[in-house]
Amino acid sequence: MKNQIIKGTFILSAAGIITRIIGFYYRIFLSRTIGATGMGLYQMIFPVFGLCHSFAIMGIQTTISRFTSIRYSMNDRKGMFTVLKIGLFFSVVLSALSAAVVYFSSDFIAVHLLDDARCGILLRVISFSVPACAIHACICGYYLGQKKASVSAWCQMIEPVVRVGGIYILARVIISKGMDISPVIACIGMIIGEVASTLLSLCILSTESGFLFSKLTNAKNTAKEMFFMTYPLTLNKLASSFLMAFEAVVIPVSLKKAGLSDDNAVSVYGTLTGMAMPFIMFPATITGSVSSMVMPSVAEYQSKGDYARIGSTTSTIMKYCLSIGIFCTGYFYIYGMRLGEIFFHSSDAGLFISILAWLCPCMYINVTLSSILNGMGKTKTTFFNGIISTFVRLGFIIFLVPVIGIKGCLMGVLAGQILCTVLDIIAVYKRVHFKYETFEYIIRPLFMTLLSLGISLAFLGVFEKYSFNGTLATLLSMVSGGLIFLAYILINAKKDI
Repeated sequence: MKNQIIKGTFILSAAGIITRIIGFYYRIFLSRTIGATGMGLYQMIFPVFGLCHSFAIMGIQTTISRFTSIRYSMNDRKGMFTVLKIGLFFSVVLSALSAAVVYFSSDFIAVHLLDDARCGILLRVISFSVPACAIHACICGYYLGQKKASVSAWCQMIEPVVRVGGIYILARVIISKGMDISPVIACIGMIIGEVASTLLSLCILSTESGFLFSKLTNAKNTAKEMFFMTYPLTLNKLASSFLMAFEAVVIPVSLKKAGLSDDNAVSVYGTLTGMAMPFIMFPATITGSVSSMVMPSVAEYQSKGDYARIGSTTSTIMKYCLSIGIFCTGYFYIYGMRLGEIFFHSSDAGLFISILAWLCPCMYINVTLSSILNGMGKTKTTFFNGIISTFVRLGFIIFLVPVIGIKGCLMGVLAGQILCTVLDIIAVYKRVHFKYETFEYIIRPLFMTLLSLGISLAFLGVFEKYSFNGTLATLLSMVSGGLIFLAYILINAKKDI
């Protein structure tokens, strides 16, 4: 079973890394095309999109994955089809409803909630992507429940490829006509990418013999069971997304109270969420892939009453997620300023990356702990833990940002993430006893991080001494240290397989 998890993680991680790399270049292209203010406006609408996604998609996708996994372990093919059809029905209906609400209320949301009328057109355009997103998310959840990670990987990769390609062509056409490029172009790109991913997932699903005309089996009980798992997940995601949407309004408003102009406040918000956070989230590609594979596996173990296996899986996952987090903290802290200047020509982005580096251990481990709890059906626990940490973060934003500026927001993000991680660790440990070894979990990865950093900085000094290009010297030195740490991870992973 561990081999399946590792194989699926590798596939999803590879797809995620490719996607993130494309996404980085895409964000660099956008930041230089529509500017920091345009990026800020674009980022401001994402919490609203997140609300739609949370209401109609995220909880249902996780539920489909868990229930598919249980029926897959029992070789119940018709039951698997029933789970997907019920999930698709509810997700598509809810996504269409939420998209309609956003479309027809876009101006009201922009003026009265986001406090910027320029977001109205962006909301109308992006609303069309929600139903397409619902369809391919449900299908990906269905295949992840069977531990077929390749389907999700392909859907994950085609979306940014088509999006970036479509936007590049569209931008060239607009420029050739002498017109200005607005953030609307980024929203159009989302629609193009989501539709492409949906078409691919439907083509893959069409190869499932008997799916289209299969009859629902035990549909009433299945729908009831799925509902009782879905609603806490949906409430959790909705509450988080709602508070994120609130943050999108509160942060610029609080920054204005701190003395920034309207454009500067939006620009700082765009730098934080559109430039700095993607770097911090890049390694989460791996931990996110782990969580996608672990959740159905935990559900399968639980259905068999094999809690010892859940405990050993939890121990292994925590060790490697924490190791990656410690490593990334060191690297982003040391190289944050250089990365901000190299990729975005922004010292603010570099400063934010360096400060947010301290998030990495908690952020990466929290993703997998939440997945383990969801796999055991403890969705209410993840709901309450997430809400508590979000309110803590919001408190920092409301009370500290007007006083000390954007650093108050960064402190709040860190405090909320630490609290959520601690609460999730306690919740998992109450249900499953897992091993914890200070040397393996903290001391050894910390030593290897310091060693990797030392070698990396030594290479940087050599490269700069021999007049390497500054960007090339930084990237080569980071890669050299990263490969050393990767070797350490791979050597240790062989012992746990």
